[in-house]
Amino acid sequence: MKATTIKLEGPLLKAIETSKPKSESISSFVRRIIEKSIRQDRMIEAGSAYKKFLTANPEESSWLVDWEDADLDGGFETAR
Repeated sequence: MKATTIKLEGPLLKAIETSKPKSESISSFVRRIIEKSIRQDRMIEAGSAYKKFLTANPEESSWLVDWEDADLDGGFETAR
């Protein structure tokens, strides 16, 4: 597996150190934040692609309306 080292210093390092949980290493904190950002970017891209798909396929949009109005529990009450 390819790996790299990124140098963090000065105000950025201080900001990271004060932002991360004390129980988490700087490496794992930065990795988690980067992964979260990438996941968020991908979800935004997926939402945009789906919106384009719905625009290009209006019948799919009408099915979504039907789905939202569907009685998904079949009229059965859930046990408490």
